[in-house]
Amino acid sequence: MKARWRAKQLAVLPQQEAFLRQKAGHFRDRFEAVLEEPGERLQVVFLSPYPIEPPAHGGAVFMKETLTALRSHADVHLVSFVDNTMQLSQQAALNQICASTSFIVRKHSTPYDLSDPRPRVIREFADAEFEWAIHRALYLQRAHVLQIEYTMLAQYAGDYRHIPCFLFEHDISFQSMGRRIATGGFHPPALMAYLQLLRYELRSLRRFARIQVCSRENEEYLLQFLPELAGRIDFDLRAVIDAGRYSFTSSGRTPDTLLFAGSFSHLPNVQGLAWFLEQVFPEVLAKKPGVRLIVAGSGNIKRVGASVNHPAIEIKGFVPEIQDLLKAAAVLICPVLSGSGVRVKLLEAFAAGIPVVSTRLGAEGLCNSSGCPCEVADEPKQFAAEILKLLNDPSGAAQLAIRARQFVERERNAQAATVKLEATYRQEVRRRVMASASP
Repeated sequence: MKARWRAKQLAVLPQQEAFLRQKAGHFRDRFEAVLEEPGERLQVVFLSPYPIEPPAHGGAVFMKETLTALRSHADVHLVSFVDNTMQLSQQAALNQICASTSFIVRKHSTPYDLSDPRPRVIREFADAEFEWAIHRALYLQRAHVLQIEYTMLAQYAGDYRHIPCFLFEHDISFQSMGRRIATGGFHPPALMAYLQLLRYELRSLRRFARIQVCSRENEEYLLQFLPELAGRIDFDLRAVIDAGRYSFTSSGRTPDTLLFAGSFSHLPNVQGLAWFLEQVFPEVLAKKPGVRLIVAGSGNIKRVGASVNHPAIEIKGFVPEIQDLLKAAAVLICPVLSGSGVRVKLLEAFAAGIPVVSTRLGAEGLCNSSGCPCEVADEPKQFAAEILKLLNDPSGAAQLAIRARQFVERERNAQAATVKLEATYRQEVRRRVMASASP
Protein backbone atom coordinates (compact mmCIF):
# COMPACT_ATOMS: atom_id res chain seq x y z
CA MET A 1 0.00 0.00 0.00
CA LYS A 2 2.87 2.34 0.79
CA ALA A 3 4.52 1.66 -2.57
CA ARG A 4 1.19 2.12 -4.32
CA TRP A 5 0.64 5.46 -2.61
CA ARG A 6 4.14 6.65 -3.56
CA ALA A 7 3.58 5.64 -7.20
CA LYS A 8 0.29 7.49 -7.27
CA GLN A 9 1.98 10.71 -6.16
CA LEU A 10 4.37 10.42 -9.10
CA ALA A 11 1.67 9.74 -11.68
CA VAL A 12 1.30 12.23 -14.52
CA LEU A 13 -2.21 10.96 -15.38
CA PRO A 14 -5.07 9.81 -13.17
CA GLN A 15 -5.39 6.03 -13.47
CA GLN A 16 -8.94 6.39 -14.91
CA GLU A 17 -7.51 8.46 -17.77
CA ALA A 18 -4.74 5.93 -18.37
CA PHE A 19 -7.29 3.16 -18.79
CA LEU A 20 -9.55 5.30 -21.01
CA ARG A 21 -6.75 6.06 -23.48
CA GLN A 22 -6.43 2.37 -24.28
CA LYS A 23 -9.91 2.45 -25.83
CA ALA A 24 -9.80 3.32 -29.51
CA GLY A 25 -12.43 6.06 -29.37
CA HIS A 26 -10.73 7.82 -26.48
CA PHE A 27 -7.32 7.47 -28.14
CA ARG A 28 -8.78 9.13 -31.25
CA ASP A 29 -10.29 11.86 -29.07
CA ARG A 30 -7.15 12.63 -27.05
CA PHE A 31 -4.47 12.42 -29.75
CA GLU A 32 -6.07 12.82 -33.18
CA ALA A 33 -9.27 14.86 -32.93
CA VAL A 34 -7.51 17.59 -30.93
CA LEU A 35 -6.77 20.61 -33.17
CA GLU A 36 -8.18 18.74 -36.20
CA GLU A 37 -10.52 20.96 -38.17
CA PRO A 38 -13.12 18.85 -40.05
CA GLY A 39 -12.93 18.95 -43.82
CA GLU A 40 -15.69 19.33 -46.36
CA ARG A 41 -17.58 16.32 -45.01
CA LEU A 42 -18.05 15.51 -41.36
CA GLN A 43 -17.60 11.91 -40.19
CA VAL A 44 -20.57 11.03 -37.98
CA VAL A 45 -20.90 7.80 -35.99
CA PHE A 46 -24.63 7.11 -35.53
CA LEU A 47 -25.92 4.66 -32.88
CA SER A 48 -29.33 2.95 -33.03
CA PRO A 49 -30.84 0.53 -30.48
CA TYR A 50 -33.22 -0.95 -33.06
CA PRO A 51 -33.06 -2.15 -36.67
CA ILE A 52 -33.98 0.73 -38.98
CA GLU A 53 -35.08 -1.41 -41.93
CA PRO A 54 -37.92 -1.82 -42.45
CA PRO A 55 -39.03 1.40 -40.69
CA ALA A 56 -41.87 -0.33 -38.83
CA HIS A 57 -42.17 2.21 -36.00
CA GLY A 58 -41.93 5.97 -35.62
CA GLY A 59 -38.39 6.00 -34.25
CA ALA A 60 -37.10 4.05 -37.23
CA VAL A 61 -38.84 6.50 -39.59
CA PHE A 62 -37.20 9.50 -37.90
CA MET A 63 -33.78 7.81 -37.95
CA LYS A 64 -34.03 6.85 -41.61
CA GLU A 65 -35.19 10.36 -42.55
CA THR A 66 -32.10 11.83 -40.89
CA LEU A 67 -29.71 9.27 -42.38
CA THR A 68 -31.16 9.87 -45.86
CA ALA A 69 -31.00 13.67 -45.63
CA LEU A 70 -27.63 13.76 -43.87
CA ARG A 71 -25.78 11.81 -46.57
CA SER A 72 -25.68 14.97 -48.71
CA HIS A 73 -23.70 16.75 -46.00
CA ALA A 74 -21.69 14.11 -44.11
CA ASP A 75 -20.43 10.54 -44.11
CA VAL A 76 -22.51 8.56 -41.62
CA HIS A 77 -21.19 5.38 -40.02
CA LEU A 78 -24.04 3.37 -38.52
CA VAL A 79 -23.60 1.09 -35.50
CA SER A 80 -26.92 -0.58 -34.72
CA PHE A 81 -28.43 -3.41 -32.73
CA VAL A 82 -30.71 -5.90 -34.44
CA ASP A 83 -33.05 -8.22 -32.56
CA ASN A 84 -32.09 -11.42 -34.38
CA THR A 85 -29.95 -12.73 -37.24
CA MET A 86 -32.92 -12.81 -39.64
CA GLN A 87 -33.00 -8.99 -39.59
CA LEU A 88 -29.42 -8.66 -40.82
CA SER A 89 -30.29 -9.13 -44.49
CA GLN A 90 -33.02 -6.48 -44.24
CA GLN A 91 -30.45 -3.86 -43.19
CA ALA A 92 -28.56 -4.14 -46.51
CA ALA A 93 -30.57 -1.20 -47.91
CA LEU A 94 -28.83 1.08 -45.39
CA ASN A 95 -25.52 0.54 -47.22
CA GLN A 96 -26.91 2.83 -49.91
CA ILE A 97 -27.20 5.79 -47.54
CA CYS A 98 -24.45 5.13 -44.97
CA ALA A 99 -20.71 5.26 -45.57
CA SER A 100 -20.29 2.16 -43.37
CA THR A 101 -22.51 -0.08 -41.26
CA SER A 102 -21.99 -2.42 -38.33
CA PHE A 103 -24.76 -4.56 -36.83
CA ILE A 104 -24.74 -6.36 -33.48
CA VAL A 105 -27.34 -9.00 -32.59
CA ARG A 106 -28.68 -7.99 -29.20
CA LYS A 107 -28.49 -10.46 -26.33
CA HIS A 108 -31.95 -10.50 -24.79
CA SER A 109 -31.06 -12.19 -21.50
CA THR A 110 -30.67 -9.63 -18.70
CA PRO A 111 -29.59 -11.28 -15.44
CA TYR A 112 -31.04 -9.63 -12.37
CA ASP A 113 -28.35 -7.82 -10.40
CA LEU A 114 -29.39 -6.23 -7.13
CA SER A 115 -26.13 -4.26 -7.00
CA ASP A 116 -26.76 -2.58 -10.38
CA PRO A 117 -28.77 0.64 -9.87
CA ARG A 118 -29.46 1.09 -13.59
CA PRO A 119 -33.04 0.53 -14.84
CA ARG A 120 -33.66 -2.80 -16.52
CA VAL A 121 -34.38 -1.14 -19.89
CA ILE A 122 -30.86 0.33 -19.76
CA ARG A 123 -29.18 -2.95 -18.74
CA GLU A 124 -30.91 -4.70 -21.65
CA PHE A 125 -28.80 -2.63 -24.04
CA ALA A 126 -25.49 -2.92 -22.18
CA ASP A 127 -23.22 -4.92 -24.47
CA ALA A 128 -19.41 -5.06 -24.56
CA GLU A 129 -19.41 -6.04 -28.25
CA PHE A 130 -21.55 -3.01 -29.13
CA GLU A 131 -19.22 -0.72 -27.17
CA TRP A 132 -16.22 -2.21 -28.99
CA ALA A 133 -17.93 -1.57 -32.36
CA ILE A 134 -18.44 2.09 -31.39
CA HIS A 135 -14.77 2.57 -30.52
CA ARG A 136 -13.76 0.81 -33.71
CA ALA A 137 -15.92 3.14 -35.80
CA LEU A 138 -14.73 6.28 -33.98
CA TYR A 139 -11.09 5.35 -34.56
CA LEU A 140 -11.09 3.83 -38.05
CA GLN A 141 -13.52 6.36 -39.54
CA ARG A 142 -11.73 9.34 -37.93
CA ALA A 143 -15.04 10.47 -36.48
CA HIS A 144 -15.84 14.07 -35.58
CA VAL A 145 -19.26 13.50 -33.98
CA LEU A 146 -21.06 10.75 -32.04
CA GLN A 147 -24.86 10.82 -32.54
CA ILE A 148 -26.78 8.62 -30.08
CA GLU A 149 -30.45 7.65 -30.39
CA TYR A 150 -32.78 6.96 -27.44
CA THR A 151 -32.19 7.09 -23.68
CA MET A 152 -31.15 3.43 -23.47
CA LEU A 153 -27.99 4.13 -25.50
CA ALA A 154 -26.99 7.18 -23.45
CA GLN A 155 -24.68 4.82 -21.53
CA TYR A 156 -22.34 4.85 -24.56
CA ALA A 157 -21.56 8.58 -24.30
CA GLY A 158 -17.84 8.55 -23.57
CA ASP A 159 -15.79 11.06 -21.66
CA TYR A 160 -14.71 12.72 -24.89
CA ARG A 161 -13.15 16.16 -24.98
CA HIS A 162 -12.99 16.82 -28.72
CA ILE A 163 -15.63 14.46 -30.13
CA PRO A 164 -19.00 15.93 -29.08
CA CYS A 165 -21.80 13.53 -28.16
CA PHE A 166 -25.37 14.33 -29.22
CA LEU A 167 -28.47 12.53 -27.91
CA PHE A 168 -31.87 12.39 -29.59
CA GLU A 169 -34.58 11.77 -27.00
CA HIS A 170 -37.22 10.18 -29.23
CA ASP A 171 -39.37 10.46 -26.15
CA ILE A 172 -38.48 11.55 -22.63
CA SER A 173 -38.41 8.11 -21.09
CA PHE A 174 -39.29 8.96 -17.51
CA GLN A 175 -42.11 11.25 -18.65
CA SER A 176 -43.49 8.51 -20.88
CA MET A 177 -43.33 5.94 -18.07
CA GLY A 178 -44.94 8.37 -15.63
CA ARG A 179 -47.85 8.87 -17.98
CA ARG A 180 -48.27 5.11 -18.39
CA ILE A 181 -48.43 4.72 -14.62
CA ALA A 182 -51.00 7.51 -14.42
CA THR A 183 -53.28 5.82 -16.95
CA GLY A 184 -52.64 2.21 -15.92
CA GLY A 185 -53.05 2.43 -12.15
CA PHE A 186 -50.56 2.43 -9.27
CA HIS A 187 -48.16 -0.50 -8.94
CA PRO A 188 -45.16 -0.29 -6.54
CA PRO A 189 -42.74 -2.08 -8.96
CA ALA A 190 -43.70 0.35 -11.75
CA LEU A 191 -43.15 3.30 -9.42
CA MET A 192 -39.70 1.96 -8.48
CA ALA A 193 -38.83 1.52 -12.17
CA TYR A 194 -39.99 5.10 -12.82
CA LEU A 195 -37.77 6.50 -10.04
CA GLN A 196 -34.78 4.51 -11.31
CA LEU A 197 -35.33 5.81 -14.83
CA LEU A 198 -35.82 9.39 -13.62
CA ARG A 199 -32.52 9.28 -11.72
CA TYR A 200 -30.62 7.63 -14.56
CA GLU A 201 -31.95 9.81 -17.37
CA LEU A 202 -31.36 13.14 -15.62
CA ARG A 203 -27.81 12.14 -14.72
CA SER A 204 -27.10 10.97 -18.27
CA LEU A 205 -28.37 14.10 -20.02
CA ARG A 206 -25.73 16.25 -18.33
CA ARG A 207 -22.99 14.36 -20.21
CA PHE A 208 -24.05 15.46 -23.70
CA ALA A 209 -22.90 18.45 -25.71
CA ARG A 210 -26.47 18.93 -26.97
CA ILE A 211 -29.79 17.12 -26.59
CA GLN A 212 -32.31 16.85 -29.41
CA VAL A 213 -36.01 16.52 -28.51
CA CYS A 214 -39.20 16.31 -30.54
CA SER A 215 -40.93 19.53 -29.51
CA ARG A 216 -40.77 22.76 -27.56
CA GLU A 217 -43.01 21.09 -24.96
CA ASN A 218 -40.35 18.40 -24.45
CA GLU A 219 -37.70 21.09 -24.04
CA GLU A 220 -39.75 22.98 -21.46
CA TYR A 221 -40.46 19.77 -19.55
CA LEU A 222 -36.77 18.84 -19.33
CA LEU A 223 -35.77 22.34 -18.22
CA GLN A 224 -38.05 21.99 -15.20
CA PHE A 225 -35.70 19.25 -13.98
CA LEU A 226 -32.40 20.42 -15.46
CA PRO A 227 -32.40 24.21 -15.92
CA GLU A 228 -28.63 24.04 -16.58
CA LEU A 229 -29.44 22.54 -20.00
CA ALA A 230 -30.82 25.88 -21.21
CA GLY A 231 -29.24 26.66 -24.58
CA ARG A 232 -28.21 23.03 -25.16
CA ILE A 233 -31.58 21.59 -26.27
CA ASP A 234 -32.75 21.56 -29.91
CA PHE A 235 -36.43 20.86 -30.57
CA ASP A 236 -36.57 21.39 -34.35
CA LEU A 237 -33.85 19.15 -35.83
CA ARG A 238 -34.95 15.51 -35.69
CA ALA A 239 -38.70 14.87 -35.49
CA VAL A 240 -39.11 15.57 -39.21
CA ILE A 241 -40.06 13.85 -42.47
CA ASP A 242 -39.56 14.47 -46.18
CA ALA A 243 -43.09 15.50 -47.17
CA GLY A 244 -42.11 15.28 -50.84
CA ARG A 245 -42.04 11.48 -50.59
CA TYR A 246 -45.75 11.42 -49.75
CA SER A 247 -48.36 11.82 -52.46
CA PHE A 248 -50.97 14.32 -51.27
CA THR A 249 -54.54 13.08 -51.81
CA SER A 250 -57.38 15.23 -50.50
CA SER A 251 -60.24 13.71 -52.53
CA GLY A 252 -61.44 10.34 -53.76
CA ARG A 253 -61.09 8.68 -50.38
CA THR A 254 -63.21 5.69 -49.36
CA PRO A 255 -66.19 7.11 -47.42
CA ASP A 256 -66.72 6.14 -43.77
CA THR A 257 -63.33 4.46 -43.30
CA LEU A 258 -61.14 5.05 -40.26
CA LEU A 259 -57.47 4.12 -40.04
CA PHE A 260 -55.39 3.29 -36.96
CA ALA A 261 -51.66 2.75 -37.53
CA GLY A 262 -49.04 1.85 -34.95
CA SER A 263 -46.78 -0.86 -33.57
CA PHE A 264 -48.38 -3.02 -30.87
CA SER A 265 -45.00 -3.55 -29.29
CA HIS A 266 -45.43 0.04 -28.09
CA LEU A 267 -47.69 0.13 -25.02
CA PRO A 268 -49.27 3.57 -25.69
CA ASN A 269 -50.65 2.20 -28.97
CA VAL A 270 -52.14 -0.81 -27.16
CA GLN A 271 -53.71 1.37 -24.46
CA GLY A 272 -54.95 3.95 -26.95
CA LEU A 273 -56.64 1.50 -29.31
CA ALA A 274 -58.26 -0.36 -26.40
CA TRP A 275 -59.69 2.94 -25.10
CA PHE A 276 -60.98 3.85 -28.56
CA LEU A 277 -62.66 0.48 -29.17
CA GLU A 278 -64.29 0.36 -25.76
CA GLN A 279 -65.40 3.98 -25.33
CA VAL A 280 -65.37 5.80 -28.68
CA PHE A 281 -66.10 3.35 -31.50
CA PRO A 282 -69.54 2.34 -30.12
CA GLU A 283 -70.52 6.04 -30.16
CA VAL A 284 -69.44 6.35 -33.81
CA LEU A 285 -71.29 3.19 -34.86
CA ALA A 286 -74.45 4.27 -33.05
CA LYS A 287 -74.63 7.42 -35.21
CA LYS A 288 -73.17 5.93 -38.41
CA PRO A 289 -73.47 2.11 -38.51
CA GLY A 290 -71.61 1.73 -41.80
CA VAL A 291 -68.28 3.01 -40.50
CA ARG A 292 -65.34 0.60 -40.89
CA LEU A 293 -62.03 0.68 -38.97
CA ILE A 294 -58.76 -0.52 -40.54
CA VAL A 295 -56.01 -1.42 -38.06
CA ALA A 296 -52.43 -1.63 -39.35
CA GLY A 297 -49.29 -2.28 -37.35
CA SER A 298 -46.62 -4.76 -36.37
CA GLY A 299 -46.61 -6.67 -33.10
CA ASN A 300 -49.18 -8.73 -31.23
CA ILE A 301 -52.60 -7.10 -31.59
CA LYS A 302 -54.04 -9.58 -29.08
CA ARG A 303 -52.58 -7.32 -26.39
CA VAL A 304 -55.44 -4.91 -27.13
CA GLY A 305 -58.02 -7.42 -25.95
CA ALA A 306 -61.20 -9.01 -27.24
CA SER A 307 -62.64 -5.69 -28.44
CA VAL A 308 -60.69 -6.01 -31.73
CA ASN A 309 -62.91 -8.96 -32.70
CA HIS A 310 -65.65 -6.87 -34.29
CA PRO A 311 -67.19 -7.25 -37.77
CA ALA A 312 -66.57 -3.54 -38.49
CA ILE A 313 -62.82 -3.92 -37.88
CA GLU A 314 -60.30 -5.11 -40.50
CA ILE A 315 -56.90 -6.21 -39.14
CA LYS A 316 -54.08 -5.63 -41.65
CA GLY A 317 -51.09 -6.50 -39.46
CA PHE A 318 -47.69 -5.21 -40.52
CA VAL A 319 -47.91 -3.16 -43.72
CA PRO A 320 -44.57 -2.66 -45.56
CA GLU A 321 -45.82 0.53 -47.23
CA ILE A 322 -48.32 2.63 -45.27
CA GLN A 323 -48.84 5.19 -48.04
CA ASP A 324 -51.52 3.13 -49.81
CA LEU A 325 -53.67 3.12 -46.67
CA LEU A 326 -53.01 6.82 -46.06
CA LYS A 327 -54.28 7.57 -49.58
CA ALA A 328 -57.48 5.52 -49.24
CA ALA A 329 -58.95 5.97 -45.73
CA ALA A 330 -61.16 8.94 -44.88
CA VAL A 331 -59.88 9.74 -41.35
CA LEU A 332 -56.85 8.70 -39.31
CA ILE A 333 -57.35 8.34 -35.56
CA CYS A 334 -54.64 8.84 -32.92
CA PRO A 335 -56.21 7.95 -29.55
CA VAL A 336 -52.92 8.11 -27.59
CA LEU A 337 -53.24 8.43 -23.80
CA SER A 338 -49.59 8.08 -22.72
CA GLY A 339 -46.09 8.40 -24.08
CA SER A 340 -43.99 11.40 -25.06
CA GLY A 341 -42.54 13.02 -28.18
CA VAL A 342 -44.07 13.58 -31.62
CA ARG A 343 -46.05 10.83 -33.37
CA VAL A 344 -44.59 10.18 -36.80
CA LYS A 345 -47.92 8.69 -37.91
CA LEU A 346 -49.45 12.16 -37.65
CA LEU A 347 -46.70 13.78 -39.72
CA GLU A 348 -47.14 11.09 -42.36
CA ALA A 349 -50.91 11.58 -42.33
CA PHE A 350 -50.54 15.35 -42.68
CA ALA A 351 -48.17 14.88 -45.63
CA ALA A 352 -50.48 12.36 -47.33
CA GLY A 353 -53.64 14.47 -47.04
CA ILE A 354 -55.70 12.31 -44.66
CA PRO A 355 -57.47 14.38 -41.97
CA VAL A 356 -56.72 13.39 -38.37
CA VAL A 357 -58.55 13.21 -35.06
CA SER A 358 -56.23 12.92 -32.07
CA THR A 359 -56.16 13.24 -28.32
CA ARG A 360 -54.37 16.34 -27.06
CA LEU A 361 -51.46 14.22 -25.85
CA GLY A 362 -51.31 12.42 -29.20
CA ALA A 363 -50.92 15.77 -30.97
CA GLU A 364 -48.38 17.04 -28.44
CA GLY A 365 -45.74 19.21 -30.06
CA LEU A 366 -47.80 19.86 -33.18
CA CYS A 367 -50.20 22.53 -31.93
CA ASN A 368 -49.23 26.16 -31.41
CA SER A 369 -50.79 29.58 -30.94
CA SER A 370 -52.11 29.53 -34.51
CA GLY A 371 -54.00 26.28 -33.95
CA CYS A 372 -53.68 22.54 -34.61
CA PRO A 373 -53.27 20.79 -37.97
CA CYS A 374 -55.80 18.19 -36.79
CA GLU A 375 -58.97 17.90 -34.72
CA VAL A 376 -58.30 17.37 -31.01
CA ALA A 377 -60.53 15.77 -28.36
CA ASP A 378 -59.92 13.92 -25.09
CA GLU A 379 -63.41 12.87 -24.02
CA PRO A 380 -64.90 9.79 -25.76
CA LYS A 381 -68.11 11.55 -26.88
CA GLN A 382 -66.21 14.55 -28.21
CA PHE A 383 -63.67 12.30 -29.97
CA ALA A 384 -66.53 10.47 -31.69
CA ALA A 385 -68.18 13.79 -32.59
CA GLU A 386 -64.99 15.06 -34.29
CA ILE A 387 -64.75 11.85 -36.33
CA LEU A 388 -68.38 12.12 -37.44
CA LYS A 389 -67.91 15.78 -38.35
CA LEU A 390 -65.07 14.94 -40.74
CA LEU A 391 -66.88 11.94 -42.23
CA ASN A 392 -70.03 14.00 -42.86
CA ASP A 393 -68.20 17.02 -44.29
CA PRO A 394 -65.65 15.90 -46.93
CA SER A 395 -65.09 19.48 -48.07
CA GLY A 396 -64.21 20.67 -44.56
CA ALA A 397 -62.03 17.58 -44.05
CA ALA A 398 -60.14 18.39 -47.28
CA GLN A 399 -59.48 21.96 -46.10
CA LEU A 400 -58.10 20.63 -42.81
CA ALA A 401 -55.84 18.25 -44.76
CA ILE A 402 -54.47 21.08 -46.91
CA ARG A 403 -53.58 23.13 -43.83
CA ALA A 404 -51.90 20.08 -42.29
CA ARG A 405 -49.76 19.51 -45.40
CA GLN A 406 -48.66 23.14 -45.34
CA PHE A 407 -47.76 22.75 -41.66
CA VAL A 408 -45.47 19.76 -42.36
CA GLU A 409 -43.75 21.52 -45.25
CA ARG A 410 -43.22 24.62 -43.15
CA GLU A 411 -42.47 23.26 -39.66
CA ARG A 412 -41.29 19.64 -40.05
CA ASN A 413 -39.22 19.63 -43.24
CA ALA A 414 -36.45 17.00 -43.11
CA GLN A 415 -34.16 18.68 -45.64
CA ALA A 416 -34.19 22.09 -43.93
CA ALA A 417 -33.84 20.56 -40.46
CA THR A 418 -30.87 18.41 -41.49
CA VAL A 419 -29.00 21.42 -42.88
CA LYS A 420 -29.36 22.98 -39.42
CA LEU A 421 -28.34 19.69 -37.77
CA GLU A 422 -25.09 19.53 -39.75
CA ALA A 423 -24.38 23.18 -38.91
CA THR A 424 -24.94 22.38 -35.21
CA TYR A 425 -22.46 19.51 -35.44
CA ARG A 426 -19.84 21.76 -37.05
CA GLN A 427 -20.38 24.56 -34.57
CA GLU A 428 -19.80 22.26 -31.61
CA VAL A 429 -16.74 20.59 -33.15
CA ARG A 430 -15.24 23.97 -34.00
CA ARG A 431 -15.92 25.30 -30.49
CA ARG A 432 -13.99 22.38 -28.96
CA VAL A 433 -11.08 22.73 -31.38
CA MET A 434 -10.81 26.46 -30.63
CA ALA A 435 -10.93 25.80 -26.89
CA SER A 436 -8.05 23.31 -27.22
CA ALA A 437 -6.03 25.76 -29.33
CA SER A 438 -6.25 28.54 -26.75
CA PRO A 439 -3.17 28.96 -24.46
